[in-house]
Amino acid sequence: MDSGQDQVILLHKSMNRLIMTVKGMKKMGRLLALSDQKYKISERKESFTLHDNGVAWTAVRNLALGNETVAELKYKRDRCQYAYDTQRELIYAIKTEIRIIEGEIRQDLGKGG
Repeated sequence: MDSGQDQVILLHKSMNRLIMTVKGMKKMGRLLALSDQKYKISERKESFTLHDNGVAWTAVRNLALGNETVAELKYKRDRCQYAYDTQRELIYAIKTEIRIIEGEIRQDLGKGG
């Protein structure tokens, strides 16, 4: 194989990686949304429970966030956010790699192969 064929194969592999990474990001987006929903509902419930027990609204949020269940759900939500952001950065890196490979292919074609 000459380098032109190698570059086309590399481009094809990079595009497949991009497709798989986008699918992974879609899955992580769903998990992030679900974990965010659970966290916010738990925080709201805890906030109202605290307020119903006489805690002033000004102190409720900080105390609700300190609740063990709420804190665990926030931790899970933050982990999902980190994974989602990592997928996004990987997509940017793969796109950059694809643009570089495409540029090299164009350059080789301009030289006559």
